[in-house]
Amino acid sequence: MALEKGCCLELYYDGWSRVVEVYAVGLDSEGREVIQAWQPQADINGPGRPGWKLLYLDETRKVAVSGYFAEAPRPDYVRDPAIVKVLREIAPLETSPQE
Repeated sequence: MALEKGCCLELYYDGWSRVVEVYAVGLDSEGREVIQAWQPQADINGPGRPGWKLLYLDETRKVAVSGYFAEAPRPDYVRDPAIVKVLREIAPLETSPQE
């Protein structure tokens, strides 16, 4: 739902609250559900840094659509190779060839 609406998710992962932009949802080679996301800010009161994250859904708590809109798609998005089966994915930006 967040992907289709262009909204960020707020979730608790690894003991910290995070707001993330979801780029892909899928399965890893062991069949675990994963989210590839961009975390635009550090964890709320936590140690996490901004950047690309691969988050396991079974380790995620209190997931909710946040009131923030994603700035997706980001030009540096490349699907993580750990996602072997894609269930949902944001369309990457199309780049035009340089003349």
